[in-house]
Amino acid sequence: TLTVENKNKIYGEANPDFSVSYSGFQNNEILANSGVTGTPAYSTLATISSGVGEYPVSANLGSLAAKNYDFAFVTGKLAIGKATLTVSAQDATKKYGDLNPVLAASITGFVNNETLASSGLKGQPAVSTQVNAFTPVGTYDIEAGIGSMSSDNYTFAFEKGKFAVTKATVVVIADNQSKVYGTQNPVLTATFSGFMNGEDFGTSGMSGQPDLTTDATVASKVDLYTIYARKGSLSSNNYDFIFKNGTLVVRRATITVTADAKRKIYGS
Repeated sequence: TLTVENKNKIYGEANPDFSVSYSGFQNNEILANSGVTGTPAYSTLATISSGVGEYPVSANLGSLAAKNYDFAFVTGKLAIGKATLTVSAQDATKKYGDLNPVLAASITGFVNNETLASSGLKGQPAVSTQVNAFTPVGTYDIEAGIGSMSSDNYTFAFEKGKFAVTKATVVVIADNQSKVYGTQNPVLTATFSGFMNGEDFGTSGMSGQPDLTTDATVASKVDLYTIYARKGSLSSNNYDFIFKNGTLVVRRATITVTADAKRKIYGS
């Protein structure tokens, strides 16, 4: 009696090599000294593209021969298990304060030349992150989960993605100023724009001050002079900076011309 041994494989794999166990030898014989020659032949309806399930595997005479034995065959089974698809959350990036982009996942591991459309896969994965508009600059996880996905032939493994929150940009603009020729320069100031989430300089966590300078001095002639804006001691965890120069207008001073008082004699 030749009993086909049960086997297992994963969906999309080639069938394994089949084998049998022998029983019923007489006179304490074993296969090696029984005079049995040749090998059995095997047949099953399972192929590389057969779906998950159990399939009978039968054996027949093949090239078996023996002077002292006839042969009987017992059917075995081939169990096909689910292949594994890897669902990978795709990396994403945004600037601090922006809304999150649409999160997505890629799916790999299809077998038998299948695609997402032809695999019979139903539903969509769940892709999520704790990042929101107020999340500070840094790198965070994007989780992938099963969501509504289901498949007859596949199970699922999940890989995290990375969400990079990068710095937003604040524009530092040197305020335009004016002064009169011959006077001291006014206090130079700057205006900030581009804060996110309703923040301002005081609530943004920004520290330091920009460096504001001009070539104009008390002796500078009437003209237009650049007020330069530079980083100075400014720093921020969530913002980068760009700088725009301003203009200092030196205006004409006013000279008062007073006629000198004089006297004369009547009739002269």
